[in-house]
Amino acid sequence: MTDDERIQRWVAEQKRLEAENKKEFLRGLSEGLRCDGFQRSGVVFRRTVGIDTQIIDFEADHGAFRVYVGVYFPDLAVIFSDGLDQPEPIGRRRAWRCSIKEHLHDLDGSVPYSAGYDPTTVVEWLQMLRTTAIPWLETASLPTYKGIRTPELKHAFQTMWAQREGVGPVDS
Repeated sequence: MTDDERIQRWVAEQKRLEAENKKEFLRGLSEGLRCDGFQRSGVVFRRTVGIDTQIIDFEADHGAFRVYVGVYFPDLAVIFSDGLDQPEPIGRRRAWRCSIKEHLHDLDGSVPYSAGYDPTTVVEWLQMLRTTAIPWLETASLPTYKGIRTPELKHAFQTMWAQREGVGPVDS
């Protein structure tokens, strides 16, 4: 066997191990988050609350992942999307499409900015998600949420909740 063949075998084995670790990691998270009402599809965990969807999204980052959380409001999705004329089906919703979204590290600086799919860290990740991500998702899903940064989105958010509660549109 040549050196090139050995290197190719080693690279193939590393890729196989990474894929197996990712699969085991996500399976462990899925089992834990199911208790909190989330369903998994690929690297995305979704929980429906009324017509809205709370999302925990493990986005790929060069062999690792970054965690984004968001609330998908169908009412706002059409207004603040590029060319979307109706809300996406629940199974296709991702954090990057949410009107209100955050990187988990920005919510809690002790959470790694980017991490690898290490199955031995599932319990730690579940704890971080339950102490940071899920409470944020629950707060961001309420009409009293104050973390909106842009005036346009803030006004649309207030108007959406006023219409849902039967109050009518909010004045600017």
